[in-house]
Amino acid sequence: CLQLGHSGRKGSTQPGWERMDHPLERGNWELVAPSPLPYAGDSQAPREMKRADMDRIRDDFVRAAKYAEEAGFDMLEIHCAHGYLLSSFLSPLTNLRADEYGGSVGNRLRYPLEVFRACRAVLAPMMQARSGSIVNLASVNQIVANPNLAAYTAAKGGIRALTKAVAAHA
Repeated sequence: CLQLGHSGRKGSTQPGWERMDHPLERGNWELVAPSPLPYAGDSQAPREMKRADMDRIRDDFVRAAKYAEEAGFDMLEIHCAHGYLLSSFLSPLTNLRADEYGGSVGNRLRYPLEVFRACRAVLAPMMQARSGSIVNLASVNQIVANPNLAAYTAAKGGIRALTKAVAAHA
């Protein structure tokens, strides 16, 4: 199984064995997220994603899914948890967008579902049948702790297998 993810607003940070979730001391890169909200007080503020960013990152997920299949992986998990990019779209606390990707639950699900569907479309039928639709949902702010939202996300995305972890961070 290969897990694919994008760090979003949690990127450009030190490794966990150093100062986890603290910015790098030098060499930081630009971050993108649904809204320009830093992950923590000392984190850099990400740039709000434009449609071109969303298309590029979706295409990067698709390219990585193809590489995973070519490398022989028979399972793929798309990371949509723990404050990373796709989970930041799900929460009304981290997604303050006023366009079709923010506001209602359906709108906040729109981009993650675009990524899920695009990846599924390129996977071989054998990989799709096994696990081409596994998604890990969690929420740092407990918004996705609602099992109805998890089930709705799964149903809308054509997801047959769903792992759900809930992190209760203060």
